[in-house]
Amino acid sequence: MMQTTTGRIGLLRIFAAMSLCLALGGCAKEDASQTIARAREALQGISSMSYDMTVDISLESQGETLYMTTTAAADYILQPLQMKLKMTTSMNGTDGITATSYLKEENGVNTLYTGLDLGSQVFWQASEMENTDSYTHYNARDNLELYLSSAQSFVPAEEDSGDGTLRYDGLIAGEALDQILDASGIRTHLEDMGFSLPAKKDLTDRPDRLRISMWIETATGMPVIYEMD
Repeated sequence: MMQTTTGRIGLLRIFAAMSLCLALGGCAKEDASQTIARAREALQGISSMSYDMTVDISLESQGETLYMTTTAAADYILQPLQMKLKMTTSMNGTDGITATSYLKEENGVNTLYTGLDLGSQVFWQASEMENTDSYTHYNARDNLELYLSSAQSFVPAEEDSGDGTLRYDGLIAGEALDQILDASGIRTHLEDMGFSLPAKKDLTDRPDRLRISMWIETATGMPVIYEMD
């Protein structure tokens, strides 16, 4: 559990299931390190992706607990950059607020269209963006590569369950944990809400650990689901 200066993160789960198309040949039985290396190689062949994500966060501060759930569905094309993102955020079980965003690069210009659904009406806004760095944490390919390269001691956790995948479990800590918080957008999301995480320089020596499970297709080597807690 990670302590913060104004609260603490009691629960953090991220689930991402991606529809990714890549045809790779099968392989002989391999150990975990070989499987992870093959998964990282498979990711490099991806130019577009579609995925669903759920983030559950509980924050405790001054004796009160805030529960927040964010669900998202994304379509992402790497070059030229295009993205469609539909995201709903709810707090303490209330009806969520849904925002839909379209980001498109054309002739060197990035345009963002955002629609905020308030129930009775959807408000749309268009704006040109000089910098799209804030949207890089929706690039699931790069995020998966970071998770695979950052986790310690990936080990197989279960036999093939019949769906053609194997689950591998690992841990993320120290500087790698700090990178994950930035890449996923979690640090920015929480700081926007008034909660602060430990300073980057303090995470290296902290005992905090983030458990990660990765489901990898045995036939293609492609990571298709991950879960972090």
